[in-house]
Amino acid sequence: MSNRSTPLWIRIIGADRVISLRLIATLAVATLIAGTMLAISRVNEQYTSKALQVEAESRILLEAHNLALISENVLHMEFPESKLGPLVTELQKANPEIAYVIIVDHRGIIVGSDDPRHVGKPFNPLPNMKPSSSDHPSNGRGNVMENGELLLAGAVIKGAGEKIMGQAIVGIEKETVEVLVRQARKDLFAYAAILLSIAMVLAGLLITWLLRPIPAIAEGL
Repeated sequence: MSNRSTPLWIRIIGADRVISLRLIATLAVATLIAGTMLAISRVNEQYTSKALQVEAESRILLEAHNLALISENVLHMEFPESKLGPLVTELQKANPEIAYVIIVDHRGIIVGSDDPRHVGKPFNPLPNMKPSSSDHPSNGRGNVMENGELLLAGAVIKGAGEKIMGQAIVGIEKETVEVLVRQARKDLFAYAAILLSIAMVLAGLLITWLLRPIPAIAEGL
């Protein structure tokens, strides 16, 4: 076979260039796989972050709703503060991640709090609160607000005839959710690294198999 009839790519590569071609092809495939996995990981991280926030909101909504139901009977007492204080303490003891608990009566006076110094004082909403950025439905249990530091769920305390008696507010630090997100991200990248390593090995083996005919063709030139 003459050199003119030999394909240009074979004349350029030659038998001694197979290893280089194999390396280039493997790196190209690895780069493609890595880019794809990175994009998938990024999308998955966003969904994970949203799912964890929704889970946190569901948790504090449930706690606020339950606290409102319990507080209904207590608010009828002469000194509800004496009962609501231990109730708040027990709630936080059972749920250490809960960082904020306030129970307000119909006058807007704090009758239960995670900080006893606030009891008996007018309730002032926390600054910079806005509706939660998630689209998680509250199912009528209450509403969720947030600022840069806290996620707060509020549930109305209702008495006989749907009379509004006050409100129970339960909050969790957003940092608690961020810690879970960072841990999920760390685990995700660990799995991605393992999968990428396996993919590179398989890609290398496949390319080696596909390039087997090249040395024989080069020898026949």
